[in-house]
Amino acid sequence: MTELIGCILSSSVLFLLFRLFPKYNVDTAQAIVVNYFTAFVCGWIINGQLPQLSGLNASGLLPFALLSGFLFVSLFIAMGISAAKNGMGTTSVAVKMSLALSMIFFIIAYDESLTVLKTAGILLAFAGIFLVTYEKDTKKQSSYKLLLLLMVGRAVLDIVLNYVEQNLNGYPSSLYTAFGFLAAGSFGLIWMTTEYLRGKRQFSWRNIVGGILLGIPNYFSIYLLVRSYSTTGWSDSTTLAVAGIGIVLISSICGMIVFKESAKTQRLLGIAAAVSAIALLALDAVR
Repeated sequence: MTELIGCILSSSVLFLLFRLFPKYNVDTAQAIVVNYFTAFVCGWIINGQLPQLSGLNASGLLPFALLSGFLFVSLFIAMGISAAKNGMGTTSVAVKMSLALSMIFFIIAYDESLTVLKTAGILLAFAGIFLVTYEKDTKKQSSYKLLLLLMVGRAVLDIVLNYVEQNLNGYPSSLYTAFGFLAAGSFGLIWMTTEYLRGKRQFSWRNIVGGILLGIPNYFSIYLLVRSYSTTGWSDSTTLAVAGIGIVLISSICGMIVFKESAKTQRLLGIAAAVSAIALLALDAVR
């Protein structure tokens, strides 16, 4: 349970940092790339020695680390494009609702039982996530193909991370997470280099600092999620659901308290639904 709470809190810190970046003129894209390398260093420190690529390759996890890294970067880029075309509210809902695809996969793949409490909790979770994150956007007509790509991509990332946790076979999860971020940083560096060459970005030390601050909680948000699958004692779908709802819940509350976001009825209903969903899922898990 400690790992799951740590995952939720780390992810919520990411939300706060992303909200603060514009205030301090930090280029989020550049900070994201730096954050991946910072996260790799975090894994290096936790492991106590420089991670060896040969060990990852010998474990058979190298392709999954590369896939995780590619998904980290490509989903971020896709979110930026979608936010411009579809609006941030619609994009946020699409990303959060990927939880449905991941949970359905876990329930089918692992033959998990679907009780009344769990079903009610899942339905309340989706309702809560939608109510908390949805904001009407006055944008162009939505690009549904891009939104679908985001949903499927995020679900694939959740499934890959879960599969890795099931097949570590003694390989440290801290190292796998570190290599995943190193791969993401490498892909991101290639992308950012093209941005510099095209004159679309300008270097600033504040982006480096922002990336370092971002990388530490980002590493733990993924590392602790992977560990949570084996430490909560819950089914994988329940663990993922509680993590997703918890992140939305804490982030929303922080937004209202720290950034004075509007506590409109829709959002308050969403928070109530999210709390109820966590309670039902936790109750079902301990039965």
